Amino acid sequence: MYSLMHFHIHFHPKTPNQNQTKEITKMLKQLFIILITTQLIMISNPTLVSSWTPFPKRYWVNIENGLSKDAMDLHCQMVHRVNYDEDLGLVHIPVNGYFNHTFRTLFMKKTYCRCNLTWPNRGRLNNFDAFEDDLGFVEFSCGGRRCTWRPTDDGIYLFNLKKGRFVKGGDWDKF
Repeated sequence: MYSLMHFHIHFHPKTPNQNQTKEITKMLKQLFIILITTQLIMISNPTLVSSWTPFPKRYWVNIENGLSKDAMDLHCQMVHRVNYDEDLGLVHIPVNGYFNHTFRTLFMKKTYCRCNLTWPNRGRLNNFDAFEDDLGFVEFSCGGRRCTWRPTDDGIYLFNLKKGRFVKGGDWDKF
């Protein structure tokens, strides 16, 4: 798991003087301390590296209809901040039904799952991010790689894995 790092510094065409050598040595020691500290943080808190990463990884967005007696309409788009967006289409979700979408993020590109929810004749929730490829969102809002939302009569809730419960994320905009 650990690897030794080797630094090779070549100076051409002239060798550094004593002050330059001391400065280079000092910078290399600082870099080494930063790298070791980063590794220790990642080892001591594995959740930071297990859920979110800037490298492509698989994620899930689930939206459960928690309304007491009505169906709802959902329209989502995957926004990849590249040259394209992926339209997931309009989905009609019956009471106690659900929608789920599995996807991979892109290397070093932000990915969002942006949705519009409509509660016919009652309210709507426009442009909410059901997923955001961001450490803060993945780790501290969802609590993992599965983001589960549940719209109910009094608002929309996001399941937080670390808290073990749904947390209110917003209110319906009334028609």
